[in-house]
Amino acid sequence: MLNHVVYASNSKLPSRHANSVQVAHMVCALAPLVRNLDVYLADGLSRLLHRWTGRTFTHYGLHKPANAQIHFVANRRHKPFDTAALTALPKQADLFITRSAPLALAWAEHGRSVLFESHVPPRDASAVDISRLIAAMRAVPGAGVIAISEAVGATYMSWGLPAHKLLIAHDGVDISAFACPAHTSANPGRSGALARLFGARIYERPVMLYTGSLSPQKGAMFLAQAATSLPDTHIALVGGTAEECTALRAQTGPAVFIHSSIAHKDIPALLHDADMLVMPYLDSGDLIPFMSPLKLFEYLASGTPVLAADVPVLRSILDPGRNCQTFTPGSAKALHQAVQTLRHMTQPERQTLQTRQQDTAAHYTWAQRAQKILAWQQELGGCHD
Repeated sequence: MLNHVVYASNSKLPSRHANSVQVAHMVCALAPLVRNLDVYLADGLSRLLHRWTGRTFTHYGLHKPANAQIHFVANRRHKPFDTAALTALPKQADLFITRSAPLALAWAEHGRSVLFESHVPPRDASAVDISRLIAAMRAVPGAGVIAISEAVGATYMSWGLPAHKLLIAHDGVDISAFACPAHTSANPGRSGALARLFGARIYERPVMLYTGSLSPQKGAMFLAQAATSLPDTHIALVGGTAEECTALRAQTGPAVFIHSSIAHKDIPALLHDADMLVMPYLDSGDLIPFMSPLKLFEYLASGTPVLAADVPVLRSILDPGRNCQTFTPGSAKALHQAVQTLRHMTQPERQTLQTRQQDTAAHYTWAQRAQKILAWQQELGGCHD
């Protein structure tokens, strides 16, 4: 067991963004595997208040591990997080883990064992000299890159990173939080979670639910516009800011229900309350080719039928007809056909689909991810390029 691990990320906890969900869960998954865990995050008055009141992790339905110390680092225009962290973080530890390319480069060039978690390689390349980063990683036995998807890994290998310096580690899910629906005695087929946001009218038609960012490449606008091709379906979107929701709502009709983001701990009840879950990603955007969406694993774990845009980066997880239904990105007609396929499934077929989805999700828990990363790093420490 490692004695001292430092985890640093320019993430704000709590927040509505997916990166904060991942960071919170990784902290809680890593803590039982090490003796002392120092966590460095971007500061802010509200974050300090949450720390002082012990509520940093409750937004996610989690509790701060006893052996994890949370520190906040300045994130100012004149002194961004990466620069401030270099002076604030301890100089020595058994292992440094970060989502920051500048921090990873600095630590590796000082000969420290560092794992850099990459999500979008082009963004990494805009933040640091990639050739320097890879050279530094090659020079330190205990340094390597954690790629969030196969596409991220392939990019780093094309840039010269040796295969043994690379680990593919998709995002994860807390199975215990997402796999158990809660139903009310008055309406045993529903948890009532959607009605609490939108009123009982939401149940007048089968509900297709999307949770997450309302950014264009994630497909929220496409989904809202596709409502006209799904006359027998209510579409619910939960995510984004109040301003983003207002702007999107102005462009939709009565069959589309929109609500700003809610606490992550409240998402499971929504997923179980819907009739189908959708990932309407478009086939363009800087994030789409590399992503490993949190919602992918949460959707699967819920057992609610999943509809997903057929983008290449998801194909290592999704198996059309087996654990999901896919459709051509940006095609309302294809989405309609996928919905019809779900509607014509028999109850035994739906039960089989649910089992396959949850079996898939069971391979991607946060605990498994943390164990995989630390086991790989221990092997990595004994290798020399």
